[in-house]
Amino acid sequence: IGDLDVVVAGQFRQQSRLGWDERPFLANSGLTISSNAPGNYFTPLRDANGQYTGERTASVDPNCAPASERTGYTKDVAANPFGNRLGSNCYFDFGDTRSYFEPEEDTKFYANATWDFSDDLTLSMQGFRSKLSEVRYESTSNPGNSRIGELPAVRGEIPGNPFRAVDANGNQLYGVDANGDGVPDRGTADLNGDGTPDYIVAGTMDNGIPLNEDVQVRTLRPINKTHTVSAGHSPDNDNIQDGRYIISRYTFQADFTVPFIEGWEGMAAYTYNESDLLYTSGQNFDIEAMKQGLSCDVANDRDACYSPFFITNPADNNSIHVMNDVAARDKEGELDTLGVVDIVLNGEVPLGGFELPGGPIGAAVGYQWRDDSYTNTPSHAELAGDTWIGGTEQETITTGNREVDSYFVELSVPVLPTVEVELAVRNESFSTGQESTDPKFGVTWAATDWLTLRATQGDAFIAPSLQDLLDPVTCGLSTVTDRFGPFSAFTTACGGGNPNLTNETSQSTSLGFDLAFDNLDFSVTWNETEFENRIIDINGQDIMQLDFANFQRATGFAGNGVGAANQPSEAQLRDWLANPASNKDIIRDPNDIYTILQVNNTSTTNAETVKVTAFDIQGSYSLAFDDFGDVRIGLQATYIDEFLYQTDPTEPVRDGAGKYNDVTSAAPELPQIKANLQIGWSRGNHSVNSIIRYVDDMPYDGPEYQHMDFFGGFNRPGNITETGVLAWTDMDMSYSYRGLNVLDGEMAFTLGSRNVFDREAQNSPEFAGVLGGLQDPRGRIIYGR
Repeated sequence: IGDLDVVVAGQFRQQSRLGWDERPFLANSGLTISSNAPGNYFTPLRDANGQYTGERTASVDPNCAPASERTGYTKDVAANPFGNRLGSNCYFDFGDTRSYFEPEEDTKFYANATWDFSDDLTLSMQGFRSKLSEVRYESTSNPGNSRIGELPAVRGEIPGNPFRAVDANGNQLYGVDANGDGVPDRGTADLNGDGTPDYIVAGTMDNGIPLNEDVQVRTLRPINKTHTVSAGHSPDNDNIQDGRYIISRYTFQADFTVPFIEGWEGMAAYTYNESDLLYTSGQNFDIEAMKQGLSCDVANDRDACYSPFFITNPADNNSIHVMNDVAARDKEGELDTLGVVDIVLNGEVPLGGFELPGGPIGAAVGYQWRDDSYTNTPSHAELAGDTWIGGTEQETITTGNREVDSYFVELSVPVLPTVEVELAVRNESFSTGQESTDPKFGVTWAATDWLTLRATQGDAFIAPSLQDLLDPVTCGLSTVTDRFGPFSAFTTACGGGNPNLTNETSQSTSLGFDLAFDNLDFSVTWNETEFENRIIDINGQDIMQLDFANFQRATGFAGNGVGAANQPSEAQLRDWLANPASNKDIIRDPNDIYTILQVNNTSTTNAETVKVTAFDIQGSYSLAFDDFGDVRIGLQATYIDEFLYQTDPTEPVRDGAGKYNDVTSAAPELPQIKANLQIGWSRGNHSVNSIIRYVDDMPYDGPEYQHMDFFGGFNRPGNITETGVLAWTDMDMSYSYRGLNVLDGEMAFTLGSRNVFDREAQNSPEFAGVLGGLQDPRGRIIYGR
């Protein structure tokens, strides 16, 4: 366009949903049930005369179905809506509500304009914007039992209350309704101590006024699958949460010839970055709305009542406005901005005519200024401190800002025609107090025309982000397995920013060689990186594991906590809870110390050390045939020799290489070998490419969830600790054609398949049967573009 060179590009990508219920065999291999369910209560006990004894028992909703009656999944149908009873708990089935892949739309736009103003100055402007829209499908509602003690007793007259009031012999008790309002009358005594005056008991003779018990909630999900569908739930009561994520980047740049220094060039640029995240908070729920609904006037304002029970009679169900109030579906979001100024000058160091045997010294010097800011805006329920999942503390709108000054120098020193030394140093200083100076050097020796030897060593650091430092405390779910008792389920986990975080630092060393022949290239690199104060996210299980380890060290207990035979007694647990050394961030139910209500401080922290040693191998080979075309073969492989980590100074150093690493968040799943083999063919406008991917096997140290065997519909792989995580191999293949003439331009198209042989993911007891991020549950995918 005139003197402007303009490039414009766009992309639109759409992904449909893949629900757990669309892979029923895989999903029903793993955990899809939780003992934290609607249907778990404390009911008071009565004597033969129908009077309260002062004791109570753990009960389940009488409408909860037996565990043996659990069924598998049918797409878009609410599965096991009444839960499933095992022992003294009613379990909630969340497997039909979740997704392996969420539906999303991703739109991207890119534009660049360049103007050659003169031989010494070029101006350019670049813009990029992407918008990701996603719909998330989650459990009908999540548990949040840390605030359960705030709920009043669920009165017998609450619609749908299924707990019949009976005497010690099981006889139905009847009450009195003197004013005829349809609600049994109450006296002034509170013999069961639930804070509500007791019903007046007329006896066991049927007078048309049967009594139901006042019960106290033991564990609760505020919304169950039998409830009236709220505005934020699908017809089968999946919890639907929409969100959109917009990323924008704009750059203005000048490339110029540096005056007064012959042969030097420079660039100066300003870039503005913005990320804007806005989403529906679908798992907060409003405890004040729940309290209000439980305290309703049943006789005069029945539509205002909130029934937490399984509903069998539609007339007893909650009104839509009560459901919407309890669901508390508000928006929350985060806005991040980053302004960057870059100035870089590069050229040959003027040494007055002196030159090293290998040639002139190349140099680059630069300065960077960054202005980083963010704003976190919680939902209305969080701002009010009314979230069911979380604490009573009100969240606030959190903002943060910091500036960074950075300087660097890089030198390329050709000591000899075959030996080059590279030297670099960078200093960064943060207005929030962090600072680091990091050197790096490397040596390259071209020993022959086909052999090159390499060595590098350098320091680096990562400063904690503003979110890591300042995020408000928020609560969600974490799965924990208690080594002190039988608890293995979801619980509330709360964490936020950690203002005490320090820089994560690392020192890296690498040695390698490159072989280059006519048709063959091959390289091997050994690298070792040692991290200090590595920034990691601590989850609820990490805190539980550390607490049990501290208990073992303090008491000498030898059991590993896996299975009742290897767990301490209740007396030993109570002694440990009274010990100041026990972790007070683990909140247990005072009425049942084996129930974990909440785990706090699941935030970001500095791990002690992580040391990674690995080998990287790369190779390529090409063949040319006059009539057949060209064939290319490429190999990339990584072998992890060691992954040594220590999450706490009191813990020993452990090696995570070649392990599943389910018991720690300091190390991911780490197969010892990962490799990709690429084979490609091209002839004229035609090309075929394939990639064979291999992931090594490893022992499985994840949960087994043996209680699933008592439920119907599951196919848990009980031998996975013996078989381990099996090696995985799959193959992608594509065909491309280039050179189609369309509208005075050229077009290309590609038709391909990922996982072309439809390799199925290995089933496991993990959530939805999937082994972490190692395997893809989608199976074969066919695409065109």
